[in-house]
Amino acid sequence: MGDNGLNEVIVMSPVLEQYIRENYPGYKITSSTCKQIRDMDALNDELDKNYSLVVLDYNWNNKFDDLARIKDKARCEILVNACCRPACTRRGDHYRTIGKYQIELCSIAKSNLGISSANIVKEPFPCECMAYDIYKIKDFPTHISPDDIESKYIPMGFSQFKLEGRTIGDINMLEMYVYYLLKPEYMNAARLELLNILTSRIKHFNILP
Repeated sequence: MGDNGLNEVIVMSPVLEQYIRENYPGYKITSSTCKQIRDMDALNDELDKNYSLVVLDYNWNNKFDDLARIKDKARCEILVNACCRPACTRRGDHYRTIGKYQIELCSIAKSNLGISSANIVKEPFPCECMAYDIYKIKDFPTHISPDDIESKYIPMGFSQFKLEGRTIGDINMLEMYVYYLLKPEYMNAARLELLNILTSRIKHFNILP
């Protein structure tokens, strides 16, 4: 149903990519940041391939001499709020752990056993970066602010920007949205509105007296 030319998939595995291209040719395909391409020649080679977008490894962020050497900036997508520490050596393993969990989740769903925490065995992956909020990662040299996007990246020819947040908490993700998507003069009003909504829902479930 989704193979209608309007949808897109992000791939890391060459096996999965080949399967999608052969069986679902209507999908646009994005090259994942999980590939962790850190070599400029390899990155430009990736851009020569038939990808709709190539998501850059976040360690390229704010390295403007290197970014200037990218030959097809319009097809690059930049991860602006990477929560990992710069040059994290566990990032690939973390993504693979999430992938295994998702496969197990799908297998349980297909078995019609019902989905609950009791029948999902999630391999632990302790990582302090998962608890970092926008105010912590702003100190990282890989962080890109909304002002940076407008004043530095767009003039260079970049136009695709990505927020991550698959494993961070809802409140933290909402603050990411406020920080990146709202004009400064509306931020506090939006935060107050979100708090009012949250409070009303908590009262509805009798969590507060």
